[in-house]
Formats: sequence, structure tokens, C-alpha cells
Amino acid sequence: MHAVLATDHVFSSHRGRYYDRYCFNEAFFSDYLAAFDRVTVVCRAAPIEDPPEGNALDGERLRFVNVGDRRGAVWQAAAEWLAADAVKQAVAEADAVVARVPSRLGDLAARVAQKQRKPYLIEVFGDPREAFQTRGRGILYRAAALIEARRLRRQARHCAAASYVNRSILPFAYPAKAGVKTETISSIRLSGASIQEPRHYQAAPSPLRLATVASLMPYKRHADLLRAIADARSSGVVCRADFAGDGPERATLERLTAELGLADSVRFRGHLSGSAAVASMLGENDVFALPSATEGLPRAVLEAMSLGMPAIGSDAGGLPELIRKEDTFKVGETASITRLLCSMASDPTRLTEMSTHSIRTARQYTNDLLSPRRVALFENLKQAV
Repeated sequence: MHAVLATDHVFSSHRGRYYDRYCFNEAFFSDYLAAFDRVTVVCRAAPIEDPPEGNALDGERLRFVNVGDRRGAVWQAAAEWLAADAVKQAVAEADAVVARVPSRLGDLAARVAQKQRKPYLIEVFGDPREAFQTRGRGILYRAAALIEARRLRRQARHCAAASYVNRSILPFAYPAKAGVKTETISSIRLSGASIQEPRHYQAAPSPLRLATVASLMPYKRHADLLRAIADARSSGVVCRADFAGDGPERATLERLTAELGLADSVRFRGHLSGSAAVASMLGENDVFALPSATEGLPRAVLEAMSLGMPAIGSDAGGLPELIRKEDTFKVGETASITRLLCSMASDPTRLTEMSTHSIRTARQYTNDLLSPRRVALFENLKQAV
């Protein structure tokens, strides 16, 4: 059986082969290939001069259809016209569709599947309404948020099966019809063997070393963490931070870092290629922090937790499903972040308890637990063909 996987993720292409520097690796595709004979990935891809380390993803059973490296407003406004022919052809050749949403290609593939009377499954990894509302407060952003939410609700109403990355928000905001098979499954592929033992803090770390792994986008709210670090320093608590990731906000954040007098305390590490590089950076630090305004169920937090890192984060999306209530804060409440930093910097017992919670949580998201559930959901989709 042949399935189409539609996603807005941007892969890398080199001489007709496809690679990924983020999370769409061989392990990511293994569950799709366990259920389907062939998978065609309809996606965007950016050409690169040198291939990254590791094998190319495409092969006899996994094929890629590149609709081009188009981004920003042009992609948001014109994706349907730019990619319609490629999506229609791919769906016509397949038996079923898996749409990773919210995304332009996922939405288009789901609608084409309906017209061609092909069953489709939605994999919901975020809330589009929340995402657009965090980009701005003007009427255009509010209108876009309503439109995107309506699109996803429509996709959910007509799908043959559905998967949601968090259990507390997305299944209720974008429910499938009664009787449709649904699951709550994280997108992470976490090896049980990679989970470490809890960390035991004999003394409070000084300085308190923070790390975050996230694209440098406005909705990730790195500025909140920078201001909290500056406020903590004013209270006598010294923090250092590693920001891994890149994006359009980097120059703005670097200027803010200098204005706050934190140039000696904050490092912008850029994109770290490969899980080993990320794990090495996390191992150098004490606490993982994610102050985002919107999240589905962030894999970066789970990866940090699997290493025994205490984690703090905002109350956005599925973060409260991972992080203890006393270690979360309201989005944008810099003072709350500062209080957390000051508390952790003086309380090794708390850090040890947080680390134990991290390991306990990570063990609930290992691939040996999640993979069979994914495959079972794909088998349910096959039954609808």
C-alpha cells in the first residue's frame, strides 16, 4: 500500500538526494514504512552545497516530491497555486494520505484526498490559532488565526484517523468526528537506551547554567529569558545561558543581550547539527528553559529531560503535560522566570527533584511505547482505503 506524507518541513537536497538536519531522520520514517509499502513525502526542500553527515533519506520505498524552497508570506499566501499540481499527482498515485498539520501542504493534501475520495489521517502537532495570535495583535493576525483554526477543524471533521501531540488542548480544539480512531502520540523518537539516570545536586550550581534549543523566532520569546537573567543578576544570582538554534530574531536578541550587559554570559550557538552535538551542549548546562508563547509538545524539552536536566517552561500548549506546575510560568511573566532562577540557584534539593521528574517523564515517551501506537493508527487508516 502506498501513502503520501504531506508536510511543510524544509528538507535539504543535494544532487537529487534528500537529507534533514533536524528531527526527520531515518527513525522518524520507520513507523510509516512499517505500515506502508511505499511512502511519498511531499515537502519543501532547500538545495545545499555539501550533504550533511549520515545517509540520504530517500530510497526504493521512500520518495520525495519537492515543491520548492518557498517561505514567508509568499508561501502562506500562494502555496495552493504553487504546489497544487504536485500534490494532486502524488495523491492520485497513492492509496491514502497522512497530513502533518497545521501546514499548507498538509491542508492541501487533505482537501485533494477528499476530492479524490482517498482516506487521510491528520497528525496535529500545534495550534494554528495560538501560533498566529502570538505573531501580532493586529486585525490581520486575528483574522489569520481564525481562518487557520477553521481549516484545521475542517480537516479534523473529515479525516479517517487523527493523532495529536498533546492530550489537554488539541483533541478538544480540533476534534475528529465521533467514531473516528484518534490517539495522543508525541512526534518524538526517543530511544529508551538514551535515557540517563537522574542528576543529584550536592550543592547549588554557581553560576546557574541554562540552555534552550529552539528556532530564534518571536513566539519562542527568548527575550523574556534574557530579561529574567538580567533581573536575577541584579538580585545577586549569576546565570549563564546557551541558546541553540537560529532564525530571524538572532540579531535582535544579540542587541538585547548587549543592552542588558549579558554579552559575557549568553552564547548564541547557532544551529547544532545532529543529536550528538545537541546532547553535548545540554550536558554542559544545569537547567533547560523554554519560555515559548505557543507549543504543541516540544521534543526539545523531552530530549533534555531524557538527559536528566531539570526543566522550566511557560504554560503554553502541552508544556504543562511535561513540566511540574511549580516549574512553569505564565507566558511573558518575566518576574516569575526570575523567581524560578533565584530559587533553583539556591536549592540543590529542588534541582534534584526536578531531575527525577524529568527522567520519570521521559520514560513515558520512549519509541518502544509510542511506535506500536503509531503503526496501529496507520493500520486503521489502511482499513479505510
